[in-house]
Amino acid sequence: MIGSGMPSNHNNAPRPKPMALSSNHLSHAFNATVRRTVPRWERFSRLSIERPRRPAPLANRYFMGIAARPIVERRSRLSMTIRVHPLPADTALARIIARNTRPLPEDVSSIITWGADGHVLTALAVGWWLWSRSKSPAQRRAGDHVLLTTFAAVLLPHLLKTQFDQVRPDRRTVRGHLHGIPLSGKALDAFPSGHAVHVGALASAATELRPAKRNLVWAIGAVLVSTRIVLLAHWASDVIAGLAIGAVLERLMRRLTGFGRSG
Repeated sequence: MIGSGMPSNHNNAPRPKPMALSSNHLSHAFNATVRRTVPRWERFSRLSIERPRRPAPLANRYFMGIAARPIVERRSRLSMTIRVHPLPADTALARIIARNTRPLPEDVSSIITWGADGHVLTALAVGWWLWSRSKSPAQRRAGDHVLLTTFAAVLLPHLLKTQFDQVRPDRRTVRGHLHGIPLSGKALDAFPSGHAVHVGALASAATELRPAKRNLVWAIGAVLVSTRIVLLAHWASDVIAGLAIGAVLERLMRRLTGFGRSG
């Protein structure tokens, strides 16, 4: 009591427990952050691939840091770009991956995906070109073709990404980051998949190999491009489009290099 000389016990009262964060809270934080940090012309009708159902208690403030970080990057360009939206099947597949993936497969995919990186493939193409200089005319022609095609396949996605804008699926998920999905590249560089363009071009060139070697190249290429989907770096349609673009590019390069012609 006040004035009785007895010490007040308000300091000894139990402190309230911190409120657990649920998937709903994270999704709301995601959308609120986009509204605060992203201009209206850069917003999307469906900002998140998540559809929260049951609350999942989360007590780590790190998760809120992921949800509250700027999600979409703004680009200042003189010309208008073409906005590409994911297909319903793309969103459904990305939602399944975000819900069910774990850190281990994401870490493994992050390593494997380097096999289709432009820098790695360019170094390999240069090395093969140097090796082919002392070989037969057919092998030298193949070395020329692979080198020039690799250069073109590495440059083309960068040119296309300046004309097309599509948000990466890893920018539309909170749950996925809780499960180990990393952030890949620039936010609006989903279309097309550069890794898939590289693989598509080399897979098309591999049609000139014997069946055993050709199938091996195709199998390795399939594993490499699948990592782009597992990492949510690209929508599935971005990967399919990239493979097609790479294959068409390689066929056009044959007109320049003469690769694949008999004699």
